[in-house]
Amino acid sequence: MKSRYLRLGIIFAVFGVTALLGPLLSKQFRFAGIALAIIFFMIAGTLLGTPNRLAQSLLPFLKKRILVEVWGLPLPGSENGTFILESVSAFGAGLHLYLQPTSGGPRSHLKLAQPKSEKLETNRVEIREVAYVQWAGKKIKHSGTAQSPAVVLSQADNPG
Repeated sequence: MKSRYLRLGIIFAVFGVTALLGPLLSKQFRFAGIALAIIFFMIAGTLLGTPNRLAQSLLPFLKKRILVEVWGLPLPGSENGTFILESVSAFGAGLHLYLQPTSGGPRSHLKLAQPKSEKLETNRVEIREVAYVQWAGKKIKHSGTAQSPAVVLSQADNPG
């Protein structure tokens, strides 16, 4: 599956380079060629980037109860930071998680900008560095604990 994303990413990068040839060969296609190149390069970047690899690694957590910590603290909005991971996706340099609180309430969006330096385990994903974390449209400030990773997702114990 990983090689599929690599192949697709390379194909879209080639399409991007090819789209740039239009503006070079004819002024008539300048805007369309540049616009297409930007779209193709964005798709290639998404397919080849770390966020996409992380999104694929999080697929086993889909529709399961997970504990979410940001900067060493439980993510607000649910009892003890426990959520259901409804969906996960990558776009550009961002990793996007949609979380449903187990205590009820609306689904919210957790955005991790430029995630890197991850540690992947069977029931736990640790993302040590991000440009910023955004929860329900608001940035979460670093708690000041230098040792804590940016985000930790771990499978929660089954209730009961």
